[in-house]
Amino acid sequence: IIRRVYPDRFYTRLMDAAYPLWEELQREAGEDLLIRTGGLFFGPEDHPEMIAVRDALDANHVSYDVMDAEAARRRFPAFRLYPGEIGIYQKDGGFLNASACVRTNLSVAASHGAEIRTSTPVERIEPGPESIAVPTADGSTLHADRVIVAAGPWMRELLSPFVTLPLVVTRQAYCHFEPRTPAPFEVGRFPIWIDFGTNVYGFPHERTTPGVKVAGHSHGAAVDPHAVHREVEESDREPLRAYCRERLPDLSPAIIYEKVCLYTNTPDEDFIIDHLPGEDRVTIMSCCSGHGFKFTALMGRIAAWRATGEAVPWDMSRFRLSRFL
Repeated sequence: IIRRVYPDRFYTRLMDAAYPLWEELQREAGEDLLIRTGGLFFGPEDHPEMIAVRDALDANHVSYDVMDAEAARRRFPAFRLYPGEIGIYQKDGGFLNASACVRTNLSVAASHGAEIRTSTPVERIEPGPESIAVPTADGSTLHADRVIVAAGPWMRELLSPFVTLPLVVTRQAYCHFEPRTPAPFEVGRFPIWIDFGTNVYGFPHERTTPGVKVAGHSHGAAVDPHAVHREVEESDREPLRAYCRERLPDLSPAIIYEKVCLYTNTPDEDFIIDHLPGEDRVTIMSCCSGHGFKFTALMGRIAAWRATGEAVPWDMSRFRLSRFL
């Protein structure tokens, strides 16, 4: 999901810079990566996150519509909001085709001279007086003046010789349900959505994957990223089926696609953007906790600025590693 709607003014502000970078990447690649569907964000009117969302949007001068449960059903008939709930609709919401975004970033980087090494695990980081050595599993060693570490679930392990990162990797399952009638769930009629009351979210039907995605954002079981149980179990499916029965009754219980992914979580769900303690040549980027992908075009630029000593035009102090040390 890509969205300006956040219960946090700073993230809403950062999205003002992220959207144009995604659009720039699309133009350079000649491929649709960002699909705007509008976004519906709902929950009890007095829920703290619903109140914070409106505050963040107002503070950043982002336009939005507010509707009660009945108005939301008229506008988006696939949803069932409860009495006392409200919906906030923001037109810029949508989704990023994640796999296409990754492939496109690699392709464009290579066209600008980057050397891409796939299936080449990094074994460790070795700062030295002249350069930083990066031994890899294929027996080679890379040497660099600056290193950016963005290792996701493997960040804690990779940097353990230098610092204990408070990162917890969790297993997250999601399901795609078959609609009883497809039309109400198509892009253009059905938005991306987040239920702030339950932390469930979903997507419209889109062309690359069958069905309608529904998933829980609440953290799953903590796992070792080297040994993740990748099969979706009935215990993963049933809470999502129960949710759909109440909220999205036009989805059938039939699941036509399912998958397990990983979150890499900080204790406060904020990012970590900092230098390795005592080593300014190594930049740490853990932009994660299940909500970082929408920022990656911007985070790449911030990583480059930090690695080359350029000023970042925002106060990034809230992302310092020192808050955990």
